[in-house]
Amino acid sequence: MRRVLSVALTTAAVTFLTARSAHTQCPSLADAFEAIDSTVSVAVLREATPSSSDFSDYCTSCTTCTSPPPYECGTRGLILKTLTIGADAAGNSYFISIPTSGSLALTFDGDHYGVILQRMDRAGVVHDLLRMFSTIYFNDGTSFVQYGYLTPFVIDTINGTITLALSTDIRNLPCQNTIGIVQILGLPKTFDTLLSFVPSGQTLAALTPGLPDGFRSADSLQAWTGNVRTLPDWSRATPLVCSAAISPSPGQLVSFSDPLPDPPIGEARYYLTATQSGTQRRLGRRYMGGTFSARDPSGLPVCQ
Repeated sequence: MRRVLSVALTTAAVTFLTARSAHTQCPSLADAFEAIDSTVSVAVLREATPSSSDFSDYCTSCTTCTSPPPYECGTRGLILKTLTIGADAAGNSYFISIPTSGSLALTFDGDHYGVILQRMDRAGVVHDLLRMFSTIYFNDGTSFVQYGYLTPFVIDTINGTITLALSTDIRNLPCQNTIGIVQILGLPKTFDTLLSFVPSGQTLAALTPGLPDGFRSADSLQAWTGNVRTLPDWSRATPLVCSAAISPSPGQLVSFSDPLPDPPIGEARYYLTATQSGTQRRLGRRYMGGTFSARDPSGLPVCQ
């Protein structure tokens, strides 16, 4: 039986929904966000429009009910605050900071107020990802929408998402308030590159992720193999191919042959992909002791 080990990281780059200051339609939950980094986006998982202004018909609360109200019903009246969200599969930290003095929101322009979702990498460098609005004014300031957020947010390291609940409080517009749940997409994922094996053709294939092993792009992919008894001693790995693909594009299926015979009964072989970008090489991530960490590529021989 072939044994396959491979882990990589990716971030999807998709179109983002942008808020507008000029009133053309009723404000939605998606309008609460505006991208700064194009690798992240927002998807609305559900958005309800209750008939009552206080959401009482949607957020039923009683002592005799057989089920609790929807999760997002805790959003009413809450505002954004300094918040540590957590870390992704690549070890980046996510947080929201409010101004240290004065208003509890940043002033982006005359119509938009809110905070910024930020990411700090393992080197301590902070990146702005997206604006999260607390208030948006329309029609020269005569009408506005305020967004209430339920904290804490939920980070998913497996799928690379942040899930949060929020609601709208719309004033002086012929619109009904909405409430629901959205997801922020595009964080590094735990597992995106999967090596597959085709027995009839002795062929291995790997699907190139958007950000291979966390790199913005890959110069080449390498494939290695070894006896599982030697793990995790990468110095005993044997190269199968040193340039499985040159500058592979996201979504490209990379195939290469495996000339080795099947291992004997009682033995197993692992396969591993390495990503080369410039002078750096990465081997994906591992999960040990309940935490994720990067595999150390220093012991892997130079591929020649």
